[in-house]
Amino acid sequence: MNKIKQMIQKSFLKKLAGTPVNLLTKPYEYVREDVECVSVGLKLRGYCYLPKKEGKLKTIIISHGFGSSKLFETSVGISFAKAGYAAYTFDFAGGSYPGLGSSEGDVTKMSVLTEKQNLLDILAYVKNRPETDLKNIFLEGESQGGFVTTITAPEILNDINSIVLFFPAYIITTASYDRYPQGVEIPETYSVLRNTIGRVYDLDCRKVSVYDEMKKINKPVLIIHGDKDKLVPVNYSKLALTCFPSASLEVLKGEDHGFSNKGRQKAIRLAYSFTESHLLKD
Repeated sequence: MNKIKQMIQKSFLKKLAGTPVNLLTKPYEYVREDVECVSVGLKLRGYCYLPKKEGKLKTIIISHGFGSSKLFETSVGISFAKAGYAAYTFDFAGGSYPGLGSSEGDVTKMSVLTEKQNLLDILAYVKNRPETDLKNIFLEGESQGGFVTTITAPEILNDINSIVLFFPAYIITTASYDRYPQGVEIPETYSVLRNTIGRVYDLDCRKVSVYDEMKKINKPVLIIHGDKDKLVPVNYSKLALTCFPSASLEVLKGEDHGFSNKGRQKAIRLAYSFTESHLLKD
């Protein structure tokens, strides 16, 4: 029975990882390095996909979604590494379903603001890596990771080049008020998307206006969203276009939240073309 369970888990994780894309005619070989940094006293564990390439490296920091983990970002990380980027994927503190993530932290203490601090600390770690090209640091965030990337960006505009967002979950605050309208007490713990979270999750998302934060981001932004997304309808990203000073939206036909493998591969190609078009050179 344990062997069957392990086989199912292995198959599931392989599906999560997706299929990397060769973005160059002659892709670089790469290595995967286990990395770790500390955020608010908690160890954040992740992977760095490093191309076998001399000199400073273009760098992308990839943020996963609600309950997800760095495993979901494997295809993005490997694709960018094979294209010459150092690609970082971390598990947020308390940000993964039980057994899926490797970072420390309690899920009932996780919120978009704790993940914002995590991302700030991950960026500080990445900036101190000797191979990082400080002129070319990109952010890529998916679902809740897209929300977190958006509210973090205004504080680090001098450190980042541009931003890519896959199906950003700009619905988070609206969904919070749908669960517990103004004046209704939020319980200590409760379930959201089959994950038990804590009161701080809803309290913190109400402290920030993600659409107001967008207006502060004077960097190029690319949003990629599926027109069949039932969890976060694409209209949330269409509204974002009116708030970001410089943003574009690519709508993937037939794609739901999370994207199919084919959709994710298309999104990776779009993301790469975008980052390459915004490289800063000496």
